[in-house]
Amino acid sequence: MTILAAHYETAYTTVTFTYDTQAPVLAVTEPSSLGYVPAPNNGLLPYTTAQGTIDTDASLVEVRLQDLQQGATYWNEGTKTWGPAVAWNTAVIYSPGYWRVLISSTAYVNGRKYELYVKGTDSSLPAANIGYSGTQRFWFDISKPASSVTGLTDNSTLQGLTAISGTAWDSSHYDPVGTSLQNVKITLYNTQS
Repeated sequence: MTILAAHYETAYTTVTFTYDTQAPVLAVTEPSSLGYVPAPNNGLLPYTTAQGTIDTDASLVEVRLQDLQQGATYWNEGTKTWGPAVAWNTAVIYSPGYWRVLISSTAYVNGRKYELYVKGTDSSLPAANIGYSGTQRFWFDISKPASSVTGLTDNSTLQGLTAISGTAWDSSHYDPVGTSLQNVKITLYNTQS
């Protein structure tokens, strides 16, 4: 008599996953906090860039732009309008860990203060983690500063020159950082052959 042994087969499936409960960490690198955003290429380009960093597992970055001098007024890049409803404008994750959003230059008014607030979402399942940046405030400034040299007259002849003095000012004065004037450069030309 032959006794047949029972045959058993067991199948296993392996799934690798990462347990993630951490919200994405965001930072705004441009514009700088309490800094100034000039018109791109002296107002000749149609967009101004805001950008920053985020965790590499982020799948979505959204940016809220608020005009602080108009109160609860938010920019909607899709409709290119300001309105009272909070608008989140989608940024591009152009490389893992880096995001950028282009905002129409028509959104800005010279001398006004704005605030960026950024929201990042990762691709965790079953529920995505959402993180927020700190608020980033900045001014839009396209006013050119003025300067003058004092103590010298145009086309004058000097025996020597021990000092050059003058004034430089910017009509844009923003609290708490004061003027947007960053530096003064002096160039001397020798007009004799």
